Amino acid sequence: MVDRAVRPLMVRRLPAAVGVAALMLLGAPLPAQADLGPDQDISVSGVEYACKAKNSVIDATVGGPQKFVVNARATVPSRFDGGESIPAVPASLDLVMPTPLMDKIRILPTNGPSGRVDRLGGSATADVVLEGVASSGGTLIVNRAVQNLAAPLQAVPATGSMTIADVNGTVAPFTAPSVGSAGLVYVALPFYFQLHAKLDPPVLGSIAETDLDCYRLSDTAGQRVIGTIEVGAGCSTSACPMPAVDRSKEPTWVQRVRGGNTGGNTGGNTGGNTGGNTGGNTGGSTGGNTGGNTGGSTGGAGLDPAGQAPGGRDGAADGGRDQAGDIVVTRALADTGSPVPGWVYGLLVVAVLARVAVAVGRRTPVRR
Repeated sequence: MVDRAVRPLMVRRLPAAVGVAALMLLGAPLPAQADLGPDQDISVSGVEYACKAKNSVIDATVGGPQKFVVNARATVPSRFDGGESIPAVPASLDLVMPTPLMDKIRILPTNGPSGRVDRLGGSATADVVLEGVASSGGTLIVNRAVQNLAAPLQAVPATGSMTIADVNGTVAPFTAPSVGSAGLVYVALPFYFQLHAKLDPPVLGSIAETDLDCYRLSDTAGQRVIGTIEVGAGCSTSACPMPAVDRSKEPTWVQRVRGGNTGGNTGGNTGGNTGGNTGGNTGGSTGGNTGGNTGGSTGGAGLDPAGQAPGGRDGAADGGRDQAGDIVVTRALADTGSPVPGWVYGLLVVAVLARVAVAVGRRTPVRR
């Protein structure tokens, strides 16, 4: 769930990375960056996620994993060269709960006057994903956290779907990603995020909150990309296609939702899913995808701060968080396509820290 744009890591050419590192180590000022391109409004609607409640009672009562829909909006630069400092920006999204899901929520038993859940609200832990692609074929993926995504309790409608609209958060200041002299950055919704739902009155008199693990159902542009930003001379979507997403570690229950079976296990769990899809997702209800978590740990971090999401770039298991807490994955040195030797990473880390320090210390560019 998420939106609003992007953030750092510098992977220009090796000489550029070494030069920046040397300047910082010597205490010299960094070269001035060009102004950002004009602002552009970007958005995506109708992005489908499969979400599963971690509370086994809620999960069983609503019939197992369910489909949620996300709309996201942002205003981002139309172009940058890479390395520019971008001030903090607001992020906005809508969470839509379709009628089939709401019909099940409306029968959750409570001790309130109506005997059902009257209000829903909560918050989310989510990232915006910046998928940078160089014209040479190198990629740079950065996950930037959207902070303070929260919505107050709102009345549950008597019939139909429910939309919790304009859930606003903030993307902290960041440095525009560098992918070489020509490229494209895809601003995308995450492969995984976590909902923290609040129910009023509490279900069965005691369950006032539950977390839900949510996985995006499709990786097509229309179900993933909020918008694009040109880097340097730019690059077309055909010449710089979106990076592939590794779905090898998604829970088995996601496939069931994708196939339309949101009422329980195909094996015949009549009440739905009693705590974690029999035959399938032992990790789903206990903290989220044990396999994905393994990828997150070995890669350095998961998308979710608690480490419950798949690690690395948008579902891949080869990423690590940088000093600013962003997941960064570099597949090849931009503009060269060459593999990045281990010793280069040390220089790149220095360059990254240098840029982060400058981005936080002086929020220059004409943006947002």
